[in-house]
Amino acid sequence: MTISLLGGLIFAARAALRSGQSQPIDQTLVDTVADQVSAVRQLPWKAKVTWRAVSPEEMKSLLREKAENITDEERADLAALGELLKYLRLFPPQTDIAELYMSLVEEGTVGFFDPDTDELFVRTSPKGLSLLDRVALAHELAHALVNQHFDLKKLQQEVERAGDSERSAAFHAFVEGDASLVMIHWVSRFLSSDDVRRFVDESQKMATDAIDSAPRIVRAWLEFPYTQGVEFARALQEAQGWKGLDAAYSRLPISTKEIMHPEVYIDRVSNSARGNDTRAGVAPPPPTPGCKTIEEGVIGELDLSLMLQEFVEVSVAERAADGWAADRYRFEECGGKKLFRAVIQATGSLEAAELSNAWSQWIAGWSSSEGNYPLPSSFVSGLGGGESSGRGSTVSVILADDLSLVRTITL
Repeated sequence: MTISLLGGLIFAARAALRSGQSQPIDQTLVDTVADQVSAVRQLPWKAKVTWRAVSPEEMKSLLREKAENITDEERADLAALGELLKYLRLFPPQTDIAELYMSLVEEGTVGFFDPDTDELFVRTSPKGLSLLDRVALAHELAHALVNQHFDLKKLQQEVERAGDSERSAAFHAFVEGDASLVMIHWVSRFLSSDDVRRFVDESQKMATDAIDSAPRIVRAWLEFPYTQGVEFARALQEAQGWKGLDAAYSRLPISTKEIMHPEVYIDRVSNSARGNDTRAGVAPPPPTPGCKTIEEGVIGELDLSLMLQEFVEVSVAERAADGWAADRYRFEECGGKKLFRAVIQATGSLEAAELSNAWSQWIAGWSSSEGNYPLPSSFVSGLGGGESSGRGSTVSVILADDLSLVRTITL
């Protein structure tokens, strides 16, 4: 639903640094780390990568400039996303989502690889690369190496053309998980125990004010590619070696569920009968007569779990979301009133019943005065509400800030 949009814009902002002025960098050190990364990932370099180092101040300045140049379409998407997240009480009402994403980009950006230009950027200082910078360099070199073999830009464009936020989130998590796993192996093989301790110390000193103050769901989005993504990559590597990750670039994961449950991905790609995307059979709720669609999309297991956790016990939310198989949602404005509808396909009828019950608990919390981000008074006074129902393996959900509107819609 949301992770791919925010992540994609952060990636685009970082990519803007290719216009920056480079600083001196120890080429011998970079070449050494490059050879080590190649040995870990078991892929040869096809060509030399262009390296550039930028200061923290220059990085922030260029990122800010890029943020101000996002397209009208991206700006509209961000606005619609912010409206939905506030409606679902996942964001405080006063949140400026554009400013939020920019502050997250600026804070703690240590390095990145730009597949558009095959350039790698590392933050540095007049003293040269710190240990933290070197670890980041290994991570970004892993991206550059993989790009030479599998063309990340082309894959990303194919994923984006599909217009599926779940595919985008899964792709981003896989790519970051691959590079993170290489980085972990590199640290284990090429850093001393003293270096590891110093790396941990440097990491703990990094500024985290923006991340710490961000809504909980945003923190989870940012962590997902580097926590769940690396576990997905580890599962493939342990099952089939690094060749297992190589093969995955020709059969990409298609959902956050597959990232969270690598066995689901492995089962799909190893069974020709399940090789295609089974989610395609779920249609979005039809447009409501007289209403304007603000946003239409897919929630996915990750966002479903995070949403439910706002008003449902974490273990209950995670167990209910675990039964997710597919979904589509539509968010509309109807004469000044908001309407949210979702159709969720569960893995079975028992899972659907559990998910419907969790949604019912969530709706009770969402339409009351409880929660992290209180709704306007119309909700608190009980005028808003919703319904959840299960039929077979399908769960239907409807939310509206006017109960009379809820009652006009058939689940």
